[in-house]
Amino acid sequence: MQNNDIAKELKNIYQADKKLLENTQVPIITVSAAFKEDLKGLHHQKEKDNSTDIVLSRAHYSMAMGVAVQAWGEKIDPKKAWLVDSTNYVSNQAFKSVIFTHEIGKIIARWPILKTLKDMVDKFGRSKMPILDNVTPPTIYLGSNIKKTILSMHIVTGNILASEGKKVMQMITDPHVRSDYLENAQLPNMRFLVFDEQPKQIFLP
Repeated sequence: MQNNDIAKELKNIYQADKKLLENTQVPIITVSAAFKEDLKGLHHQKEKDNSTDIVLSRAHYSMAMGVAVQAWGEKIDPKKAWLVDSTNYVSNQAFKSVIFTHEIGKIIARWPILKTLKDMVDKFGRSKMPILDNVTPPTIYLGSNIKKTILSMHIVTGNILASEGKKVMQMITDPHVRSDYLENAQLPNMRFLVFDEQPKQIFLP
């Protein structure tokens, strides 16, 4: 296994998620949240009631889930689509950075001036954020044996996978097109979709 430094009860789920991505018609990978207890329930393991989710981006989570639900139809069907968030499989040591990022996000949400500064940073890119290094190993591992085109719902996962030679359909989910989207745009295995009209006008004139 690529990463032994994760909770024992998640190791089998990690392998199961990897295999489901390899066998589904629409493999979806993103970075948005850690919902480890919900994962246990989804994979028929006992959940703990005292654990809370860590949401880094509600927008990225909801958009990825919306695409998966649309593909599934009336019930979850792993053959039609499977969604995995790499954040769930960050190492125990590196997960401290995920928690830190989550706490910073809550502070920013309460102070409009900090939100403005964050938007300015986002506009120019996120390539220096520590969490990006943390999600790279699980993203590479999850995508290592996928043969189909991977639908990436976060530019971080898209750039990681495209750099590994994987066929990527990258959804542009942000209201502004950051430089991150151009990092691997020249690669023949990288293609783009837009989620709404505003980025379409900027990115696909």
